[in-house]
Amino acid sequence: MNHYRYRRNRDMYTAGSSAVAATYVIDEYFVKPGDEQFAAYEEDLEKSYEAALQNQAAGEDVRMEYARSQGVENAWEMNSFWASEETNAPDEVFQYVSDSGEVVYFTDEEQALMRDWESGGPAPIDGIEGHHLQTIKENPNNPELAADSDNIMFAISEGHRTHLHSGDTQNPTDPEYMNAALTNDQKYAMTLEHNEDILTLSIFEEAGATIASSVLVSMTISQIIRMNRLKNDPRPWSMKKRELTSGILPDLGRVGMISASVWMAHEAVSSISGIFLAETSSAFLIDILAINASFFAVSLILAAKDYWTIRHQSGLSEEAINQFKAKMMIATAELISFTALGVAFEFGLGMLGDLAVDALIPDPTGVIIAARMIWSGVKIYNKHQANKVNIEAYYACNMKRFSYLRSQADLSLEAGDETAGRVF
Repeated sequence: MNHYRYRRNRDMYTAGSSAVAATYVIDEYFVKPGDEQFAAYEEDLEKSYEAALQNQAAGEDVRMEYARSQGVENAWEMNSFWASEETNAPDEVFQYVSDSGEVVYFTDEEQALMRDWESGGPAPIDGIEGHHLQTIKENPNNPELAADSDNIMFAISEGHRTHLHSGDTQNPTDPEYMNAALTNDQKYAMTLEHNEDILTLSIFEEAGATIASSVLVSMTISQIIRMNRLKNDPRPWSMKKRELTSGILPDLGRVGMISASVWMAHEAVSSISGIFLAETSSAFLIDILAINASFFAVSLILAAKDYWTIRHQSGLSEEAINQFKAKMMIATAELISFTALGVAFEFGLGMLGDLAVDALIPDPTGVIIAARMIWSGVKIYNKHQANKVNIEAYYACNMKRFSYLRSQADLSLEAGDETAGRVF
């Protein structure tokens, strides 16, 4: 039974390590690049949008007839801007009123015509008219309003006369269309949101990708281990196949639970730390805290699982509580110590780093420490490879971790077979 529990704990460590690794991969190679790409897009779009609007500014001394035609020209120019590949606006931006009075959207082919349209030429789409929402009749002395592309709504001729003007072009615009028309600022906001959805992972997509990938990796590793263990088993293949199959659903539940917990711990710490930490140091410290919180979540799940397994066994209830407390002490010590260690070497406080290592409570398995050491080392290296001071901190920090891991391995070797059979 003890060997069985130890083996299951080993499987749980595999699941936990897979979940933390998946969190790192998704965050480092999908979330952060997407965020950076969107930030660059947003900056470029803001500059080009402001430039497009400034080019359309009309003076007060412009003749009304010119301003009127310029308003429609400006609206086509803005549609050409929204249709450009760099802007990549959503279809909802390209609205017009159909013959039946519905607000519909230009097709992809029509958007391509707008994209290739040159200012000063004929309208890119035949049969489409530019309608002034606030009419010239109502504002005869306002050339700026007449030339404003925000005041233009496109429509097919019948839709223009019958629906926008209720049958007579001398009538004011129907309030229904005044409310339906989008301003350029509204289109700008819609375009930003559209491209953010494309370039970045939503919180649900990130969670799904992290959990799915960690489940896939962990279950693959677990099945390979089982197959290797059963390779020399004398039983028929049909029996061994049933054993392999029977482990899939329990693995799926365990790994899914661990993955979700690790991801939530990582996201919670990242969000909370980002609020309270100074901007100059937040990137490094948030990574350190999030990494260690992820491993703490794994340790918590392992301890809770073992406690739940033996809590009702005869004479073991008190032992279960004591084991849970001991494991939480180890997990808490690791959380505090390795966080302090990372911070200490980041700011050159080697002595504090030594104290953090000395304060660690021994972990005879050494598994979590090893995984954390590799994880933290990769994170720190990727973050600070261009900075000499942080590179030195990376090496110093990991030398301490190697030294600590070696001491734990020595403890395990000294304990021998007796230690290997205990419940950890």
